[in-house]
Amino acid sequence: MTFEVAAQIARDSRIASLSGQALFKRMVGAEALLEGLFVHSLRYVSANTGKTWNGLRLVAVDATTLCGPGSKGTDQRLHVVYDLGKVSPPR
Repeated sequence: MTFEVAAQIARDSRIASLSGQALFKRMVGAEALLEGLFVHSLRYVSANTGKTWNGLRLVAVDATTLCGPGSKGTDQRLHVVYDLGKVSPPR
């Protein structure tokens, strides 16, 4: 989902009142926190072999747009889903 959609969900749920751009800036500023959460989660999943997740998977989703030289817009979109429970955690 986009940051604007996530911000709208937060507003509708009365969690926070902010724009998509404000949410993006907060996420950029939270890089160290997010990295720590992912590292901890990966170690936890690896150590517990998924048993404590009750059949749920921990995944990360990335989306990238690709534009060729002289392009007037997006030429292609690349979406990738990483199953974090199936990779070795950072040490």
